[in-house]
Amino acid sequence: MIAKEAEFTHEEVRFFCMENNTINTSRATLMAHVDAVVGLLSLDRISVEAMVQLASTLSPGTHIRDKPGMDTMVGERFRPPAGGPLVTEKFAKLLERTNNGEHPYKMHQQYLELHPFRDGNGRTGRALWAWGMIHHNVSPWLKLGFLRAWYYQSAEAAQLRVDLWD
Repeated sequence: MIAKEAEFTHEEVRFFCMENNTINTSRATLMAHVDAVVGLLSLDRISVEAMVQLASTLSPGTHIRDKPGMDTMVGERFRPPAGGPLVTEKFAKLLERTNNGEHPYKMHQQYLELHPFRDGNGRTGRALWAWGMIHHNVSPWLKLGFLRAWYYQSAEAAQLRVDLWD
């Protein structure tokens, strides 16, 4: 995939972060959040380390679920894969497919199914989706409200537990 030079303004990212934060928790949008997302969107390639750094900024104290027993439940029905080294391995493969042009919507669904972090998966996943949109030459800066509706539709599809790892 040929990466596009990111085209976004700090103001667009700030509004994105505001909506991104209100979807889950109505947390205040801090300038550190905006700067972290700007940093991610500026990358030519995404790595596990870059996503861990973003997650640490958005949800201080969160960790990748890389050890046995680091399991989680999403809502009342969806249980992502058990915590352990395979989470990191699958995460790295997902990001490699993303770097190689995986469609942002498919990538986001796979990200939700994997749920790589203990906390902050929604906000980091939507930031990764925005990165993918930019690198597919599609503006992610749509009307406020779109992100919320789309996120929950994507989450519902992930809850169907379709095997997206083929």
